[in-house]
Amino acid sequence: MPADPDLMEEIYAFARARAVERTQRKGMDLQARQFATSDLRYLQTAYAKTKWDGTNAAISAAIDVFRKAAMRDSDHPDYDPIWTLPEK
Repeated sequence: MPADPDLMEEIYAFARARAVERTQRKGMDLQARQFATSDLRYLQTAYAKTKWDGTNAAISAAIDVFRKAAMRDSDHPDYDPIWTLPEK
């Protein structure tokens, strides 16, 4: 079964938006800001590598990475619980 690039894009957009929000929070100490920036860079790098590779395996792996990132913000109103359900 081919991986779903549209699902990958959707989950990535949500996870990236939340990561950007974390980098822009006020009152963060240096270590927290560095961690948030590192997390954002990790998502962006995973996305870029997946787009470059484009294989089903790469897309599936990226979906797993982005799902884990999205789950950190499961209380956000834009979060879709279906993203974290296992595929059948």
